[in-house]
Amino acid sequence: MEVHGQSDVAKPDKVSAATSPQADSVPHDGPLADASCLRCGYSLRGLTENRCPECGTPFDPEQMASSYLPEWPRLVVWDLTALCVAVFLELISLALEALSTNRPILWYLLAGNERNPLILFDSVTTILIAPFALIGLIRRIDWGRKIAVGMYLLQFAPLLPASFRTIFTVVSAGLNGQLDAGVIWYVLRLWRLASQFALPSLILACVLCTRLARTSLRRSSLDVPLRLPRTVFPPRNDWLPILVALLAVSALISFGWLVETAIWMIWLAMDNSSFGIAWWEDVASPASWTLLLAAQTVCFAWITRDILRNPASTRRHLKSFLVVATVGFIAGQTINLLFNAEVYSFSSLETAVYSVLGILASALACLSMPLALYLYASRALPAEAIARVAESSEQPTSSNASGSADG
Repeated sequence: MEVHGQSDVAKPDKVSAATSPQADSVPHDGPLADASCLRCGYSLRGLTENRCPECGTPFDPEQMASSYLPEWPRLVVWDLTALCVAVFLELISLALEALSTNRPILWYLLAGNERNPLILFDSVTTILIAPFALIGLIRRIDWGRKIAVGMYLLQFAPLLPASFRTIFTVVSAGLNGQLDAGVIWYVLRLWRLASQFALPSLILACVLCTRLARTSLRRSSLDVPLRLPRTVFPPRNDWLPILVALLAVSALISFGWLVETAIWMIWLAMDNSSFGIAWWEDVASPASWTLLLAAQTVCFAWITRDILRNPASTRRHLKSFLVVATVGFIAGQTINLLFNAEVYSFSSLETAVYSVLGILASALACLSMPLALYLYASRALPAEAIARVAESSEQPTSSNASGSADG
């Protein structure tokens, strides 16, 4: 069985291979033809002794034949690239939205909406830091992973002031006897805004800090790419956890919106002043958003669970993930157009153009991650990587079945 991926270590030239007694006794297309030492990276091609001649490390030929290069760095590269594109498009969307309302762009980004400063902070940190992480991960060097972890932890920082402000607001309202549904909705809105950016980053940082991540990359550009023995690193601990984490993050973001809209409906129902002629419109909009986000959350959770249970369905489910995200965005914009027409500005041809371009930029930003994951699975993810995970997930089932038969 051939080893997935190619080693960067130079292999013996044809002359030395032809004159070597080892090369004469062992065929070149044997199980160790593309294998390298897990410690020093020396080519094991043509060896008759199960010991590396460079560093003296013994090895198991079957283990070496079933070793593989880690796949997760390439998945993270796709993720970070999509993230850079998304935040850049999000900034463009906010700028176009400011122009459509005839507001200064800088003021609108900093104070026009309480969500905008968090978007600006997240975008700036991503644009400034992510390219360095991409360089390291493309070259499969460990400092690329460390930079990515540092970026995610930095994006987790807004959660701390939001937590203090949440506690302060609740305590102050409780002491003054003003703790009502409106205060709770405001507090949860702040928490959702912070957690939408902070908690996903924390999840991805924790995934990149696993034992596999720390030992599956080179320490410097002079080191050779490490090969992972399946007996030490199960394939399930390679790219699949990061993919599942990315899908779980999408479900978490949708769930945050779902909680906010649910609290908003409770606040409207408790606010007697909102009971008027247009009351049904105030309730219909958040109710529609709640149903839409609930459907998206359930669908994302189901896709995540099914991929984890059946890795062979990854490509099919990531296509479904892209379709659901696209339909969800279109449905959300339709809801805004029907019940919240004031979010769009069509007072003149110029503002209408800005609004339409802003919607398109926002759509591309929202769909960049689902599209990147689908393209990764359909174009870049090797079939061998899926087969490894599927095989590892079937082995416990087979062993349990044989145990039951013996019993």
